[in-house]
Amino acid sequence: MMAVRLELVGFRAGSAVLEMDASGGAIFEHALFTEAMSIFMNGSTRIVERAESLPPEFTLQVLDGLIRFTGGLSPRTIEYFDLDWRDTVSLRLDRGFREHARWLRRQRRRDLVTVVGRLHEGDFDPLALRCRVDTLDASVPCSFTEDMREPVLAAMDAMVVASGVAELQPDGRVRSLALDDITVVDESQRHTVGQLAHAQGVEPVRVISEFATFPEIDDEDFKRFVADAMSARS
Repeated sequence: MMAVRLELVGFRAGSAVLEMDASGGAIFEHALFTEAMSIFMNGSTRIVERAESLPPEFTLQVLDGLIRFTGGLSPRTIEYFDLDWRDTVSLRLDRGFREHARWLRRQRRRDLVTVVGRLHEGDFDPLALRCRVDTLDASVPCSFTEDMREPVLAAMDAMVVASGVAELQPDGRVRSLALDDITVVDESQRHTVGQLAHAQGVEPVRVISEFATFPEIDDEDFKRFVADAMSARS
């Protein structure tokens, strides 16, 4: 017997209708599935209505999942999803839904972060929409929505200032960033060390006495100086 794996690879022009229900032999009772779907439809309806609060079950993880789920919606691919639940609730998930979900998430956690670095590795597949910002000390994986596709593409390989909602590690470092805004740094204004030195009137040190003007230093002070200098390099 052979098994064949089928994957959804795209839509043709028109509409596609998917029917879903709890799988047979599910671990949980059917009533739990019904309750979960009712909560989901209720909370999603509040997002569609641009409400400023959601049911407590709509945690950050749920909002993140909805934002990722609708991240590739655009007129060029899939424009919207219409959800109907047992002929009682009907709602549309579109770009407006996604933007309000993002707004609600920002209201929940004000972890807005700005990073500066070089933009690399853009994945512009509508179902991916990812890139990476390489800062001085880390590489930050980023995600973005369809409406930021062109700005991200235009900024590829450039030095950028990227802002958005961050997922933070326990030590406060940025694990990932959902981009809200990106600005290209004008690198034509950058100067070499020599140019900066000339502009500030700084010249090379030719005699050590010009650098160290005090007559002497004891051994303990010298050891502390060396220790401080070496620690700055680690």
